[in-house]
Amino acid sequence: MASRLLFLPLLASACLTSACGLDLGDGDQFQSDFHESRPFHAGDRLSVETFNGGIDIMTWDRNTVEITGTRHASTEEMLKDIKLDIQSSGSSLAVRAIRPSMSHGSMGVRMLLHVPRQVELERIVTSNGAIHINGVQGGAHVKTSNGTIHVDSLSGNLDAQTSNGAIDVDHVGGGAVMRTSNGRIEGDAVGGPVEATTSNGGIHLQLGPNGSAGPMHFSTSNGSIDLTMPGALKSELRARSSNGAITLRLAPAVNAHVHAATSNSSVTTDFTMTGQVTMAKHSIEGNLGSGGPT
Repeated sequence: MASRLLFLPLLASACLTSACGLDLGDGDQFQSDFHESRPFHAGDRLSVETFNGGIDIMTWDRNTVEITGTRHASTEEMLKDIKLDIQSSGSSLAVRAIRPSMSHGSMGVRMLLHVPRQVELERIVTSNGAIHINGVQGGAHVKTSNGTIHVDSLSGNLDAQTSNGAIDVDHVGGGAVMRTSNGRIEGDAVGGPVEATTSNGGIHLQLGPNGSAGPMHFSTSNGSIDLTMPGALKSELRARSSNGAITLRLAPAVNAHVHAATSNSSVTTDFTMTGQVTMAKHSIEGNLGSGGPT
């Protein structure tokens, strides 16, 4: 008991003298906040890279990028060794958290950025953390591992990749490439073309009202596929699942070649195919309207 009573004051003293916090959620005792800002014009390109922490990107009506965040580490020495590098070149801004090369303990950096609405998110990368993007008028390339990706109101194209995490999107104006493992893919009002791939998770998407002239590819294992397309489609649609059902709801004004196949489950549609149609217990293939590429 005496050793415990001695330990608690020492821990409190250490935190006070180092201006750190105790974050049991991260498992890291030492923390340090930072705040930076840089000039940034509408339409410029932004790259953000960190590790063991999430990235949140919000928009505002200022010609400035504001970067706030928190470094966290299991020791004070490792905390001091984490560096934040910000480089500006022409119309590009790169923000990078640098992990000490010789340190192997627990540490990471999480970031929140406020950016102009018109921005190209050229490279948004982290590990063991989620990525949230909201209100961007431009495209985005995002990648994480062991974390979710959530994108809301993106006017351009989306390229999103994660592992052991879900991908959730809402109102993506351009095309979307979404890849994950051990996670679901869900979306509403997504433009086209679309490629969605996962394992051990379902794919549930509603495409935007404007339709798509590009190919639509969907693939999963151990999960269902549920697609609703209210707009016109003039291309190829492929959906494949194992151990999961496939449900397709398409608008009447569709000219496409459709191939949907599953194993150990069923394929359900709300349309009538034309031309040469191949139907089996677990698959269906044929044309809608005048057909499309195969």
